[in-house]
Amino acid sequence: MYNPDRRTQALHTLADLFAEQTETIASALVNDLGMAHRVVTEGELPAAIHALTRFDPSNPFPFDPSLIEGDRTPMSTSGICIPLHTPLSTLARTVGAAFAAGNTQVQVALPEQLKQSHTIWKDALESTLPGVSVTREEPDSFVDTCLNDPYVSALFMSGKAEWAAQLREQIRESETKVIFEGEGNEPVFVGFGVDLDATASAIVDAAFFHGGQDPACLKRCHVHESMAPDLIERLVTNAQALSVGSPADPLTHIGPFLDSTELERAQKQLADAKELGARLAGGGLIQEIDDSGAEAMWPAIVTHCPWDAELVQQPTAAPILTILPFKSEEEALTQLESPLGGYTATVFGGSQTLIARLTRSFGNLFNGSTWRHPSNADARLDWGGYGRTSWVWEWVDGKFTQRTGPRLLILEFSKE
Repeated sequence: MYNPDRRTQALHTLADLFAEQTETIASALVNDLGMAHRVVTEGELPAAIHALTRFDPSNPFPFDPSLIEGDRTPMSTSGICIPLHTPLSTLARTVGAAFAAGNTQVQVALPEQLKQSHTIWKDALESTLPGVSVTREEPDSFVDTCLNDPYVSALFMSGKAEWAAQLREQIRESETKVIFEGEGNEPVFVGFGVDLDATASAIVDAAFFHGGQDPACLKRCHVHESMAPDLIERLVTNAQALSVGSPADPLTHIGPFLDSTELERAQKQLADAKELGARLAGGGLIQEIDDSGAEAMWPAIVTHCPWDAELVQQPTAAPILTILPFKSEEEALTQLESPLGGYTATVFGGSQTLIARLTRSFGNLFNGSTWRHPSNADARLDWGGYGRTSWVWEWVDGKFTQRTGPRLLILEFSKE
C-alpha cells in the first residue's frame, strides 16, 4: 500500500546518508569523472540533498496534493537513465520523485564511468529505498531494454536532442512515456537600470560554474548595445578571476571536460565562429590538467558572433558565453523566444512586458538573480524546457504527443 509518509522518511534518510558521506562522494566523482571537488560540494551534493528533502506531503510543491487525494496513482515500474554532467543532482530529483510518487520498482542506470560512485550510490539507495535498483550501463542499452519491457511505464532519459530524435519511432511504438532532458541553451537578458558590477558577477558565476557543463549554465547574453562594452569589460574581469586546474583542488573553479568530445565540439564552434567574424574578448585557451591528459578551457567571452553561427544555435557543454547586443527590447524578444529555447530565461532590468512574455514562453523565469542563487534552489523540481531543450513524449487519447514546458517530475511518474 502506498504510504507517502514512510517514503518521505526514507528519502530524508538517504539525504542524511549523502550528507554524512560528503567527502567520500566528492572524492569518488573527482576520481571517476574529473569533476571539480568544488562543483560536488557547492553544486551537485547540496542540490541532491535539497531535492530529497523537498519530496514531503507537507510541501504542496513539489509533492502535489493530487497524490494524497487519490486523483493520481503510482506507476508500477520506472526507468531512469542518469546523465554524465549532473549525475548526483539528477539522480536525487528523478529517483526521489519516482519513489515519492509510489513507484514499486525504479530501475536506475548510471554512466559506465561512475565506478567508485556506483558502489557508494548503489549501497546508499538500495539500503534506504525499497524497490530501487542501481546498475552501470550504457544509455543506448538501458533505454532499449526499458522500451522493450512492458512493465516499464515511464522512462527518464537525458542527452543530446539528436539522440532522442533517432529513438522517436521506437518510443512511439513502445507506448512508454518518455521524459527527455536535453542540453540547455540558456539566455540572459540585460537591460537598463541594473548594477553592472553585480550583474556581471552573477552572470559569470551562472555561466561558468562546473565549466559550463551543467545544462543550466548561461550560454548567450542579450544586452543593449549601448551597455555592451561596459558589461563585457566586467564579464572578462570576473571570468579571469576564476581558477582553472586540478579537479581535486577545492579551490578550483573550472576542472577538465568530463567528455572529451565536448572539448572538440567547443573548439570547432569557436573556430567556425571566428571565421564568421566573432572575436574572443577573453579566455578560450586550452590547459592540460596535471599529467592525466585531461584538458580544460579558460572561460571564454565571445563578441561579434553572428546569430546563425553554430556557437549560438547549438548548445555546447563548455565555458563559453556569447554576447548578443540588441537595439530594442522587441529585437531581443525575437531572439529570446526563438526555437533555441532553454530551461529558463534570466532577466536583469527588463520591462514588465518582457518579463510577462518570457514567463509565458519559458514557464520558469529568474528575475534579478540566476539559477545559482540560493533562493532558486527549487527551480529544477519543476524543470522543463522551451523550444528544443526538453519534452515529454506520451500517448494521450489515442495520439502520440510531445509536450514542452515546466513539469513536476513527481506527477510525471504517476498517472490519473
